[in-house]
Amino acid sequence: LGQRLAGFLLEGRYHVVLLDDFAGFHKGMKNTPAPPNGTQIGTYEYVQADLTELGEWSATLAGAHAVIHFAAANPYPEATWEESRLSMRMSANVIAAAQRARVRRLVLASSSHVLGGYLQEGPCLSADAPALGPQTPL
Repeated sequence: LGQRLAGFLLEGRYHVVLLDDFAGFHKGMKNTPAPPNGTQIGTYEYVQADLTELGEWSATLAGAHAVIHFAAANPYPEATWEESRLSMRMSANVIAAAQRARVRRLVLASSSHVLGGYLQEGPCLSADAPALGPQTPL
Protein backbone atom coordinates (compact mmCIF):
# COMPACT_ATOMS: atom_id res chain seq x y z
CA LEU A 1 0.00 0.00 0.00
CA GLY A 2 2.77 2.43 0.91
CA GLN A 3 4.52 2.05 -2.45
CA ARG A 4 1.28 2.59 -4.34
CA LEU A 5 0.36 5.69 -2.33
CA ALA A 6 3.90 7.05 -2.74
CA GLY A 7 3.49 6.69 -6.50
CA PHE A 8 0.31 8.77 -6.46
CA LEU A 9 1.93 11.42 -4.25
CA LEU A 10 4.91 11.65 -6.60
CA GLU A 11 2.55 12.84 -9.34
CA GLY A 12 2.28 16.05 -7.30
CA ARG A 13 4.94 18.31 -5.91
CA TYR A 14 5.46 16.29 -2.74
CA HIS A 15 8.63 15.04 -1.10
CA VAL A 16 7.83 11.53 0.15
CA VAL A 17 9.89 9.93 2.92
CA LEU A 18 9.51 6.14 3.06
CA LEU A 19 10.43 4.74 6.48
CA ASP A 20 11.02 1.00 6.79
CA ASP A 21 13.37 -1.46 8.46
CA PHE A 22 13.69 -3.28 5.10
CA ALA A 23 14.31 -6.52 7.00
CA GLY A 24 10.80 -7.91 7.38
CA PHE A 25 8.08 -7.59 4.78
CA HIS A 26 10.30 -6.00 2.09
CA LYS A 27 13.26 -8.35 2.73
CA GLY A 28 15.85 -5.68 1.92
CA MET A 29 14.20 -4.45 -1.28
CA LYS A 30 13.76 -0.74 -1.88
CA ASN A 31 11.36 -0.59 -4.81
CA THR A 32 10.99 2.60 -6.80
CA PRO A 33 7.51 4.05 -6.28
CA ALA A 34 5.87 4.35 -9.69
CA PRO A 35 3.47 7.21 -10.46
CA PRO A 36 0.40 5.70 -12.17
CA ASN A 37 0.47 8.27 -14.98
CA GLY A 38 4.22 7.72 -15.49
CA THR A 39 5.12 11.33 -14.71
CA GLN A 40 7.08 11.96 -11.53
CA ILE A 41 7.08 15.56 -10.34
CA GLY A 42 7.77 14.99 -6.64
CA THR A 43 10.82 13.50 -4.93
CA TYR A 44 11.32 10.65 -2.50
CA GLU A 45 13.89 9.15 -0.17
CA TYR A 46 14.20 5.98 1.87
CA VAL A 47 15.06 6.08 5.57
CA GLN A 48 15.88 2.86 7.39
CA ALA A 49 13.96 2.85 10.67
CA ASP A 50 13.03 0.44 13.43
CA LEU A 51 9.60 1.81 14.31
CA THR A 52 9.39 -0.47 17.36
CA GLU A 53 11.80 1.97 19.01
CA LEU A 54 11.37 5.73 19.16
CA GLY A 55 14.72 6.71 17.68
CA GLU A 56 16.60 8.91 15.24
CA TRP A 57 14.05 8.21 12.51
CA SER A 58 11.58 10.50 14.31
CA ALA A 59 13.64 13.53 13.22
CA THR A 60 12.57 12.84 9.61
CA LEU A 61 9.03 13.93 10.55
CA ALA A 62 10.14 17.53 11.25
CA GLY A 63 8.36 19.81 8.80
CA ALA A 64 6.13 17.04 7.45
CA HIS A 65 2.72 18.09 6.19
CA ALA A 66 1.26 14.66 6.95
CA VAL A 67 2.21 11.19 8.15
CA ILE A 68 0.55 8.09 6.72
CA HIS A 69 1.35 4.94 8.67
CA PHE A 70 0.91 1.48 7.11
CA ALA A 71 3.69 -0.46 8.82
CA ALA A 72 3.14 -3.70 10.71
CA ALA A 73 5.44 -6.37 12.11
CA ASN A 74 3.32 -8.90 10.22
CA PRO A 75 0.42 -7.57 8.12
CA TYR A 76 -1.27 -10.94 7.69
CA PRO A 77 -4.12 -12.44 9.76
CA GLU A 78 -1.80 -15.26 10.87
CA ALA A 79 0.25 -12.75 12.89
CA THR A 80 1.11 -13.89 16.38
CA TRP A 81 0.09 -11.88 19.43
CA GLU A 82 3.73 -10.82 19.82
CA GLU A 83 3.76 -9.50 16.23
CA SER A 84 0.47 -7.74 16.90
CA ARG A 85 1.93 -6.17 20.04
CA LEU A 86 4.94 -4.96 18.04
CA SER A 87 2.65 -3.52 15.37
CA MET A 88 0.70 -1.59 18.02
CA ARG A 89 3.97 -0.37 19.52
CA MET A 90 5.06 0.84 16.09
CA SER A 91 1.80 2.77 15.73
CA ALA A 92 2.21 4.31 19.19
CA ASN A 93 5.76 5.40 18.33
CA VAL A 94 4.66 6.93 15.03
CA ILE A 95 1.88 8.82 16.82
CA ALA A 96 4.30 10.08 19.49
CA ALA A 97 6.89 11.15 16.91
CA ALA A 98 4.25 12.92 14.80
CA GLN A 99 2.94 14.72 17.87
CA ARG A 100 6.43 15.85 18.90
CA ALA A 101 7.13 17.06 15.36
CA ARG A 102 3.79 18.94 15.39
CA VAL A 103 2.56 17.16 12.27
CA ARG A 104 -0.99 18.36 11.65
CA ARG A 105 -2.32 15.32 9.81
CA LEU A 106 -1.88 11.68 10.74
CA VAL A 107 -3.48 8.72 8.98
CA LEU A 108 -3.28 5.24 10.49
CA ALA A 109 -4.17 2.33 8.25
CA SER A 110 -4.45 -1.15 9.66
CA SER A 111 -5.78 -4.59 8.97
CA SER A 112 -8.88 -6.16 10.42
CA HIS A 113 -6.56 -8.42 12.45
CA VAL A 114 -6.14 -5.73 15.11
CA LEU A 115 -9.89 -5.71 15.64
CA GLY A 116 -9.61 -9.08 17.35
CA GLY A 117 -12.67 -10.61 15.69
CA TYR A 118 -14.81 -7.46 15.84
CA LEU A 119 -16.45 -8.24 12.51
CA GLN A 120 -17.18 -11.81 13.58
CA GLU A 121 -18.05 -11.38 17.26
CA GLY A 122 -18.87 -7.70 17.78
CA PRO A 123 -16.89 -5.10 19.74
CA CYS A 124 -15.41 -5.88 23.14
CA LEU A 125 -16.19 -2.93 25.39
CA SER A 126 -15.28 -2.66 29.03
CA ALA A 127 -16.02 0.06 31.57
CA ASP A 128 -12.95 -1.17 33.46
CA ALA A 129 -10.51 -0.40 30.63
CA PRO A 130 -7.92 2.22 31.67
CA ALA A 131 -7.83 5.55 29.87
CA LEU A 132 -5.03 5.99 27.32
CA GLY A 133 -2.77 9.02 27.53
CA PRO A 134 0.83 10.24 27.40
CA GLN A 135 1.71 8.24 30.51
CA THR A 136 0.35 4.94 29.14
CA PRO A 137 3.23 2.40 29.00
CA LEU A 138 3.94 0.72 25.67
